[in-house]
Amino acid sequence: MINGDTIKEIMYRARETLKNFGDETYDIDAKVLLKHTLSCDDMYLVIHSNDILNSDKKQEYFSYIERRKVGEPVAYITGKKEFMGFNFKVTKDVLIPRPDTETLVNEVLRCSNDRRSLRILDLCTGSGAIGITLAKMLSFCEVTMVDVSMDALEVARENAIDLMVDHRCEFMCLDVLSDLSYIDEQYDIVVSNPPYIRSDVLHTLMNDVKDYEPSLALDGGEDGLVFYRRIISEAEQILKKDGLIFFEIGYDQAEDVADMMKNKFRDIYVMKDLGLNPRVVRGSRI
Repeated sequence: MINGDTIKEIMYRARETLKNFGDETYDIDAKVLLKHTLSCDDMYLVIHSNDILNSDKKQEYFSYIERRKVGEPVAYITGKKEFMGFNFKVTKDVLIPRPDTETLVNEVLRCSNDRRSLRILDLCTGSGAIGITLAKMLSFCEVTMVDVSMDALEVARENAIDLMVDHRCEFMCLDVLSDLSYIDEQYDIVVSNPPYIRSDVLHTLMNDVKDYEPSLALDGGEDGLVFYRRIISEAEQILKKDGLIFFEIGYDQAEDVADMMKNKFRDIYVMKDLGLNPRVVRGSRI
């Protein structure tokens, strides 16, 4: 019989606890939180499955399970999230990076491979996942990351330091909706994953999003398009002629965003994510 305090049995109990409270990813969550508790990998859990977990670690683990049980996202519990193969620090001041956003980064990379130098502007940067990943993967680029939240920018700065690209990153605290005139440089590429949820549907989001992630990074105004409208209106100010812009969008916003761009951009193109939903709109400034 498995001892009740073995790693195997404790993880089983945690899985069942989360399952009974409706956590659809209970199996993954229980394992991720245990690996975080023990600072270990999957192989360690397999090899040591019958080891006894000491009482302090068990208490720590089940405190994480209690937090997850009431809906707190795993990334906020562990304080980190993987994105494009890199580990990013996350706090409740920033959105948790999503796999769908990798579509945006991959499209920028695809369009940048033949460039020898690039100045990139990342608007509404949050954790810095987009801009910092680009700095990691494009050794010839420099990235300016903009956010209205000083707390978010501090998280981004720490991520840049951790991933050793801080020497090619600049951080600016600006309100994209009102302060873009303070940006006195034109960039080769502008990239943005702005808030794009309509204000009137914020309350319908999943609990772990609406109750924990910052509404400042979610609320896209009455129609969800206020940030796109503002950024596009300033295209000549922030983007070089023939420079490229890349937006992440909501699944139903491609037509509206592309329509806004048509007077200032050519070669407008919509990319789908792995779920075949429209996810990225790209254009070249006329």
